[in-house]
Formats: sequence, structure tokens, C-alpha cells
Amino acid sequence: MEVLLGLLPLVLGLQLLIALVYVPSALRGNADFRNCYSTGILLRSGQGDLLYDYEAQKHLQNEFISQLPNAMPYVHPPYEALLFVPFSWLTYRNAYFGWFGLGVLCLLFCYRILYKRMWHLREAWKWLPLLFFIGFVPVTVAMMQGQDSLITLVLLSAALVNLESDNDLAAGFLAGLAAYKFQLLLPIAVLFFLWRNWRFVSGICISAGMAVAASAWIVGLANLLGYPGYVREASVKFASLMPVARMPNFRGIVSLFHFSPRLSVACVSVLSVAILAIAAWYGRRLAVRWQFSMAITAATLVGYHVMTHDLAILLIPMAIILSQRNIRGLWSITAVWLSTGLCFFAHDPLVALAVLALFVIQVKGSQREFKTRPPAEPTKGYNRPVQVSC
Repeated sequence: MEVLLGLLPLVLGLQLLIALVYVPSALRGNADFRNCYSTGILLRSGQGDLLYDYEAQKHLQNEFISQLPNAMPYVHPPYEALLFVPFSWLTYRNAYFGWFGLGVLCLLFCYRILYKRMWHLREAWKWLPLLFFIGFVPVTVAMMQGQDSLITLVLLSAALVNLESDNDLAAGFLAGLAAYKFQLLLPIAVLFFLWRNWRFVSGICISAGMAVAASAWIVGLANLLGYPGYVREASVKFASLMPVARMPNFRGIVSLFHFSPRLSVACVSVLSVAILAIAAWYGRRLAVRWQFSMAITAATLVGYHVMTHDLAILLIPMAIILSQRNIRGLWSITAVWLSTGLCFFAHDPLVALAVLALFVIQVKGSQREFKTRPPAEPTKGYNRPVQVSC
């Protein structure tokens, strides 16, 4: 924690400087929120069938936001577009600030849920938990880009609360609402299926099924069936907007070696299967919150399309780990928190190494502390003999 406290002003100062430079550019339309806004307009005007029409997106973005040579395509599932309809009634500038404000509310909601678990941070400094949230780079990137990662963080945080209350069906339902991040949800669902938590998996299936039905209603069944092909095509055609070399996961790490496409896919597949197998084995007898923690961490590593802002959900496993009275490996939390700053210097894949360390710590801890259910916060007056260091 001493390292984190010492570098905190530097990290926050760097983020502030980058925000001062980037936000004015984002307000001119150079942000991921650009395609979300135009998608909201399409849906509001009853043109849901054009959601994945590049020319329609380009026309709206140039007319209502700013003139750019290329449009930013919308690649998320159709049902998520419903979130952006209310913002489409505003000008782009006001809509951006409105979405930013929604992100702040989401962050405060998650902070309220996870706050008590971070007593290690409060011991170091009473303001550290709040600054830990605000200063986590994926959170900053999500808010500046106008991304949806903080919505995902809210849904998974609410799912955690329900899991801890033995409400597994509701927890799965809430997690399933994040099906717009299917590359993250699928690994979580697979692990809980292997752990035979049928209620959680059933909850995911119910809400994901509702999302599919809503998507079919929005764009039509034919367009929905063509969605997987559209995503594959967009990932190739617009690779410069979604560069593999900027992904903080296994896929990003493998890309650093410049293997052939076939060998790269094989390497990523082997690594992903290995991580899921390890998680399934070591997590099979854990308390459900630790299973959830391990599943989220594994999902960020094996997810096929993961960008830096998607790592905002790692606040959940980090908070769960911090809730332990005596746990080794707190250094891994500091490593994840600090390493995400590498995204500002285009070294995102290296962040995956810190996330992998966080996963390994959970695997090692699964043989000791994680099988018990200690209170999230020690009782008043409890003298902790263990010194916390990262």
C-alpha cells in the first residue's frame, strides 16, 4: 500500500492532464460515444433495421456530431441501443455530459457496495478507497470515451450482493443483462456451469434470452441472425479502431509475438482453455463470492475482445480480496492498479501480466483463506497483528 500511496499523486495528476487534453476532443466527436449517440438517433426515429448500416451511421454522425472521413460503427448487440435513446434527444455535447454524469452515478453506486470490503485501504488513509476507485485508469478511460463499462460494473456489483445473500437466480439475471459484453459474460457463465450453480446459470439464460428477444424486435430477425457475421467483418474492416495490439488480455499478449493468424488463434485458445480449466478446478469448492471473483478475473484474460475500459470490472475482485484479514499477495492489486496506466503509452497488453498475477493469487489463496467466510470488515476495536504491504 505504501507504493500505491506514494505514486497516487503522480497517477491522478497524469490522468487529469490527459483528461484536459482528451475531453475537448471527445466533445468534438472523437470518442467512442460517437456511435452510441448516432445509434440512439436511429432507434428513436424508428430505423432500428439500419443499426448496422455503415452508410446510415456515417450520415447521422456527420450531420449531428462532426464531419469525419470515416464513421465509427456500432458493434454491440441491438438491445443495448435502448440505453442511448434518451440521450439522443439532446445535442451531442449535452448527451456526452449526460452520459458522463450517468457514469459518475454508476461509480458512486458501486463504491457504496464495495466500500466496506476495502478496510485495508482505509487503514492506510481514509480517502484512499475513494481515490482508488476514481484513480483506476479503466474507470477514467470509460468515462472519457463514453463507454458502457461502468454499466457492466454496476450489474456485476449488484450480482455480487445477491450472490452473498444466496439469491443466485437474481444474481445470474443481473449478470445476464450484461450480455452486450458477451465476450466477458460467456466465460463467467461457463465457469458457473462447470461449478454446477444451476440457479445462477438459469438467471443468465433468462435475462440473456430477454435481450435476444428485444434485439430481434429492434432490428428484425434477419438482421439479428446476421449479427455474428457483421461483428467478424467489422473486426477486420475497422481493425484500426479496435486494435488487437491494444488489448490487455491473452490475445493482446500473443499479438506481440507476430505469429501467423492460425498460430495466434491456437495460442490464444490453448491459454484460454488452460485458465478456465484452472479456475474451474480450484474454484469448485470455494465460497460463491470467491468463485465470482475468480470468474471475473479469468474473463478479462480470456475474453476475445477486451479493451482497457473493460477492466473496470476488476474493481470487484480487488475489493473482495481486500476484504480478507490476512492474505498474501496484496501486491498484485497494486500491480493491476498501477499497470493500467500503461494504456496511455500504448502498452496495454502488458497489463494482462498484472491481471494474470491477480488470478494466480486467487488460485493460491483458494487453498487457504478463500474457503472461509470472514466478515468483510473486522469488528470495532479488533487489533490486527498483520501488517499490510504491497
